[in-house]
Amino acid sequence: MIQAANTSNKWEEWLRKNLDNNPIVFISGGTDSTLALYLTCHYISKNNLDYAVQPCFIYNKIRNVGSLPLQRAKLILDYIKDRFNDVKIKDLYIYYYHSKQPGELKAKYYNKAANILNCKCKIYGGISKPNHFPQHGDDRNSKEYKEESLLGYYDKRDEYKFYIEFNLQEIFPFTMSCTTAKYPPCKKCWMCQEKKWGFGVFDGDNI
Repeated sequence: MIQAANTSNKWEEWLRKNLDNNPIVFISGGTDSTLALYLTCHYISKNNLDYAVQPCFIYNKIRNVGSLPLQRAKLILDYIKDRFNDVKIKDLYIYYYHSKQPGELKAKYYNKAANILNCKCKIYGGISKPNHFPQHGDDRNSKEYKEESLLGYYDKRDEYKFYIEFNLQEIFPFTMSCTTAKYPPCKKCWMCQEKKWGFGVFDGDNI
């Protein structure tokens, strides 16, 4: 069994500082964004806040690799809506963009979607990366990155503990991490390897 690192209350501190009554939560069908959405709803429910959560999926129409992750994101969203029937969760907003670059960062599209929906509080599921994994895109270990993201001070092994603590084992098999955005996963890409390092399993498996 994977030994997870201790999770602190930094995620609650982040929400206490940044959350407003109209947050946008970017979901991708992966473990990170699933946890970010869950914790946001948990915090709102726990504190009896009259806030409305706007889930958003960023979809690249040119590369068209988002169809299966979008299906998974919808399943995960339905699951979280059932878990938190006391929280206002809006219908999923899909922001379509066009890019031929496979590794293009989505940050600018996050901002565009948030502006369209008039959401100032942007919640990402980005996590820290273990030092033995290569960096891809944003420097996920920088202070700026850690403080911008709800889960910036946690890594995949911390996520494992969150999934156990909040009883998210049921939804875990629906999450997708593989960079191919296909099933079964390739088990070779860095996102597959990171998931294996953190949870001990690949896409589609149980924990």
